[in-house]
Amino acid sequence: MLYVEDLTQNYQVRNMTEHLEELSALYAENPQYFAALGQEVPTENLWEDLVAVPGGMSCLSKAFLGFWDGDKLVAVLELVIDYPEDNFAYVGLFMMSASRQGTGEGSRIMEEVFRWLKNDGYTWVELAYTYGNEQSEHFWKKNGFVGTGDIHQQGDYYVVGMHREL
Repeated sequence: MLYVEDLTQNYQVRNMTEHLEELSALYAENPQYFAALGQEVPTENLWEDLVAVPGGMSCLSKAFLGFWDGDKLVAVLELVIDYPEDNFAYVGLFMMSASRQGTGEGSRIMEEVFRWLKNDGYTWVELAYTYGNEQSEHFWKKNGFVGTGDIHQQGDYYVVGMHREL
């Protein structure tokens, strides 16, 4: 179970399970993300995103969090702890509101997440971005991630593995 009460001083952090309408609106602001996956922006079955976990993992290892500035959802983060191994955290998704992209706010949020994870004993963060999604690649490199050399096909697209030591 992830306890997020002390994750940030700058936002209210909430589990997204009760905020599907807001999640849908944030997804709609980011059609380029889904285009890189060869998909339309999802409007149905959002619950599946919130509860899906990697094989062999418990649902207690995952959090799908919203970062709120007052009543405005500004970012979402899917985080799986102790994956792919103990003391690692895996970022399945990080998405900012389109109106706040390019301001440095996403990097500040992730730095708070990294500090929180490190203080909780995690040593590495891993993720994979969709090959060809230059916006994602640039963001993660800017935030200290380097390629792992892993490239995997997932359906109709490829993902590129990255990691960062905390």
